[in-house]
Amino acid sequence: MFRKGEILRAEALSQVNYQNAIKFLEDAELVVSSAKEEKGGRTVLTYTLTDNLAQLEVLRRRLFKFL
Repeated sequence: MFRKGEILRAEALSQVNYQNAIKFLEDAELVVSSAKEEKGGRTVLTYTLTDNLAQLEVLRRRLFKFL
């Protein structure tokens, strides 16, 4: 995504940043994770947004201040 120009800053590629973001969203109950086992015993995590639109809007407004 960085090479395509979809991500502008190389530091955004940090795996730790993504892990911290997911942890924050889970702790805030804005996303729910679920594990699914695929063929070959591989486990895949999927994330679903909450239905609480008010909470999502609060987070969107907080994040918008930094963009």
